Amino acid sequence: MLSYPLLTETERERILRIAGIIPLSVMLPAIGQGALGIETRADDRSTRQVLAPLNHEATYQSVTAERSLLATLRGGCLAPVGAWGRVENSVLHLDGVVLSGDGCQRIAASTSGRPLVGVIPPIATQGISNSVDHQVRIGGSGR
Repeated sequence: MLSYPLLTETERERILRIAGIIPLSVMLPAIGQGALGIETRADDRSTRQVLAPLNHEATYQSVTAERSLLATLRGGCLAPVGAWGRVENSVLHLDGVVLSGDGCQRIAASTSGRPLVGVIPPIATQGISNSVDHQVRIGGSGR
């Protein structure tokens, strides 16, 4: 899935080969879509120090918020849930959607907030993902 505003000029040129772009208003990506994760042993400080510059904090916060939303909804990799987290001007934005199993019902919600600085990311983004979860549940995903 491509989001046109996020494409570079070179990437825009490549879309001539693409039949169409699905707008985010129609379909949100799967949780963590496009994010790359590297695992290390928790006690391997030297490896973690070498890899630390590869971490992109805004992406880490965004994906953590998306995953937190999925966990709060008690969903898994097969759940019909989409999310798009992003940091813009130091504000974390999270859009979420839950679909019925047959795809006929769609409940969407959005929220924004500043992640808690200096706090473990899952806790820092929990309030934001909880807000989207609450909106979705009010909309009827508990059915």
